[in-house]
Amino acid sequence: MTAGSSRFVCVIPARGGSKRVVRKNLVTFYGQPIISWSIKAALSSGLFSHVIVSTEDEEIAAAARKAGALTPFIRPRELADDFAATRQVLEHAAEWMRQHWPHEFAQIRGICCLYATAPFVTAEMLKGSCDRFVEGNFDSLWTVTDFGYPVVRALNEQDGLATFNWPDYETIRSQDCPSLFRDAGVLYWYRTASLLKAGSTEHRRGAYHIGRWEAIDIDTPEDLRIARYLFAMSSKGRRVIIRWGSMFAAALF
Repeated sequence: MTAGSSRFVCVIPARGGSKRVVRKNLVTFYGQPIISWSIKAALSSGLFSHVIVSTEDEEIAAAARKAGALTPFIRPRELADDFAATRQVLEHAAEWMRQHWPHEFAQIRGICCLYATAPFVTAEMLKGSCDRFVEGNFDSLWTVTDFGYPVVRALNEQDGLATFNWPDYETIRSQDCPSLFRDAGVLYWYRTASLLKAGSTEHRRGAYHIGRWEAIDIDTPEDLRIARYLFAMSSKGRRVIIRWGSMFAAALF
């Protein structure tokens, strides 16, 4: 590993006001609150001097501490509504550390933002993305995944008629279309200096590719059912089920 653990901090944003899956950061996922999977992956990676959960919710904070994370501050309410951006949350965490942990903060090279509903994240994924971040000398690095089908062959519908959004690709075979990728919405790396430049978006952004099944974004009850099924089919999930037996069978659906 090219990075020393004292040089990185993990911040897990976890607000309490999710709407489509109520209290989704605490939903039970194979025997424990789903946020615990992110926390334990971060801790087991050995990358971080601190694993911090940023939340305004005391129940989430208590679950985070039980799983081994720190909750050194309460996130301001204005950064916990439906309109708060993740980058704002990270900027707040970085500024808090700069003010309250000045000596440690001076040693921190980067901050990893890891989402609370990311049970497919492993220590290996964190280490691999960290290596890519460091070796590429990026200002930030995002996990990305493919769309599963060429986006340039997308269709529009108007008055019942389907037309190609990009007509130039109507007769192009899917395998000949350009490979495009999307934000996987799982984890991100940022240089602390980049985060403290509030509002700045112009920087060198790297990409770390992960599989589509690893990039499940849990926003709806259906997403949660799919995640439970895919987790059970994954090697990580099989290890959990074998360890704990059939008590989790009902958790699939």
